[in-house]
Amino acid sequence: MASPATQLSISRTKYAVAPILMQVLLGMLYSWSVFRVPLAKAYGWTNVQTNAPFSYSILALVAGTLLGGLWQDRSGPRLVASVGGVILGIGWVLSALIGHTPGMLILTYGCLVGLGTGFGYVAPIATLVKWFPDKRGMMVGLAVMGIGVSPLLFAPFVEYLIGKDPARYTSTIPQAFIVIAIIMIVGVVVAAQFCKAPPAGWRPAGWQPSGAAAAASTREQRGPSGMLPPGNSTRCG
Repeated sequence: MASPATQLSISRTKYAVAPILMQVLLGMLYSWSVFRVPLAKAYGWTNVQTNAPFSYSILALVAGTLLGGLWQDRSGPRLVASVGGVILGIGWVLSALIGHTPGMLILTYGCLVGLGTGFGYVAPIATLVKWFPDKRGMMVGLAVMGIGVSPLLFAPFVEYLIGKDPARYTSTIPQAFIVIAIIMIVGVVVAAQFCKAPPAGWRPAGWQPSGAAAAASTREQRGPSGMLPPGNSTRCG
């Protein structure tokens, strides 16, 4: 029979794997450069026009991170990440349907995909540091690594979806947007279900926090008002 420590380690593994995989999906935002040349050839856009959606997506990402962080304090990471996944999916679908001009692509990809990514970005890190207070640095590093690895995985995939024939770019680019939309909305929303905070007072077996770590853990469990939210002793998300 597995020891309590082993059982605890296994029980929290899913709270590490799912958030890190979510970070890999969210990092798709940084693969935008793959679309730039095909968009320029398909619609005759300038470098400034092909880069504009990505520039606005970074602004929306910052806004989504701030808003998602505030919302997460009140409603938990699972809801925020789930909504982020839905917004992401809608943004990619609309990019396929109406993203034929720079302005529309700024609205759909730049604003919606960027905002959804920001909502999703805060949830995995919050989940990891709460479930792994004994390995905070490593877990945050893995989350950031997921973002960094993402373009290495998605860029070749996007190139495959778009193809090499410029004459077909006006059809293959929207098709690529739809495929990515499906991957994002399913993957992020499913992974979001594992973005839950541990019960109040929970800690890994055998781990005793230092004074600073204990204070940080207490702050994470408290809401913006500085008080534990109602029902926090049993609520896990």
